Amino acid sequence: MLTIPLLSFLIPITLAAPLPAPAVHLAPIKRSEAPNAPVVADNAYIVTIKDNTVDPANRAAWVNKIMTKAGVTLSDEETNSLRLEWNETIMNGIAGTFSAKALDVIRSQSEVAFVEPDYQMRISETVQQDNAPWGISRLSTGPVSLRGQDPLGLQFPYFSDSSAGAGTDIYILDTGIRTTHNEFGGRATFLQTFGPGVPGQDVNGHGTHVAGTAAGNR
Repeated sequence: MLTIPLLSFLIPITLAAPLPAPAVHLAPIKRSEAPNAPVVADNAYIVTIKDNTVDPANRAAWVNKIMTKAGVTLSDEETNSLRLEWNETIMNGIAGTFSAKALDVIRSQSEVAFVEPDYQMRISETVQQDNAPWGISRLSTGPVSLRGQDPLGLQFPYFSDSSAGAGTDIYILDTGIRTTHNEFGGRATFLQTFGPGVPGQDVNGHGTHVAGTAAGNR
């Protein structure tokens, strides 16, 4: 009898590692550079939608579609907070309060340009300064009558917004400025002398007077 041995063959098998899931692009969150800028609520956001992507008349349908596809259900609070009726000629977008999961769904949509917290905005209130000089009273934002008044007196009212021009740089072309005057409190700088004047000095006084009206302490 002829016997044929059985040979075992080992065939190497290479298993490919699963491909990593594609990275999800999230639209950026733009935050205010102002420290501690107040917000409407911690989870309140404004969503800016890219032009020619979402029909402004169907923003609600778009929100429902992307949430349903992601398996996320908005709470009653989130649904009631939605603001959809914005004039698209100004901005195409939505606003509301969103959970972290709902916000990620919104940010992952290719139609979204960016998201920003819904910050509180305030209008500066008007304040009144009494006993102001005549010159600054003429710049008042409120109704002031100077008829028959002595311009050398200090009995004039001055109305301005509550910021009082803080952070504003004023450039005055005149006879110069005495930067050491106590009305400026170290805020004035002599920049340049043109013509035959005395560099760094106001030998006439008119430039210092005008600068004091614009940016003096009173």
